[in-house]
Amino acid sequence: MKKYPSILKGRYMLNKNLFTESRAYYFAIAVLFLLNVSILLPPFLIFAGFEQAGAALYNLHNYDHQWIYRSECIMKDSKGVYSYEDCIVQGKESDAKIFTLYTTNGDPRYTNISFSDYKQGQIGRNKAEKVERNGKIGYKFANDTRDYAIYIPWFLIMLVYPFVFGKNDTRKQAGIWFIFALIPMGIDGTSQLLAGIFNNSSYYWLSSFGLKESTNLIRWITGAIAGIAAGYYTVPILNKIGSGNKNTK
Repeated sequence: MKKYPSILKGRYMLNKNLFTESRAYYFAIAVLFLLNVSILLPPFLIFAGFEQAGAALYNLHNYDHQWIYRSECIMKDSKGVYSYEDCIVQGKESDAKIFTLYTTNGDPRYTNISFSDYKQGQIGRNKAEKVERNGKIGYKFANDTRDYAIYIPWFLIMLVYPFVFGKNDTRKQAGIWFIFALIPMGIDGTSQLLAGIFNNSSYYWLSSFGLKESTNLIRWITGAIAGIAAGYYTVPILNKIGSGNKNTK
């Protein structure tokens, strides 16, 4: 019986320091987890009937209510089957109607209008959370695709990092590789930004080296590269901040 408390204590310490001894690491993990959940949850809440909760999360992220054309949705068809799709299908923009229903600083005029009437210059006024097309109804995630394409891999890499490189690893990483990881996202984002500024009518990325609107797949790829790099570089820094400059390789 005397050994039992010490066994419990040992298990407690193991659980407490399962990933690292850095409090900064646990804080960052918690923030990224809550950020990802708050972005991904709104369409599920609305379909489940919790519209006020979904609306609250849309409004929490109204700083980044991107053009719905650059967002992904949870869609529901007439048979009640759910799917994960682009909110607006490239090349079939005229099939979609969009609705601004929940965001308080959205312009109510942008409700039940054809996507053809929703121009890029309306970003900031038209918060468009809902889309209807081809017999389906969909609600977007609360940020644009590239944002959570960064945040989700960032969170996952931070989660597995201690098991691969050690609990309290503080090794110094070569910053040049982080810069390289940002280049694809920078090229893609700059290309579509300039395409919007110059009203380029083509929707396909860098066709004939022109400036084109990107696709959600490319946003996912370029964002994930940046997110993976961010996770890889973040953990050693947080360990150094939060665990007394210990260096375990």
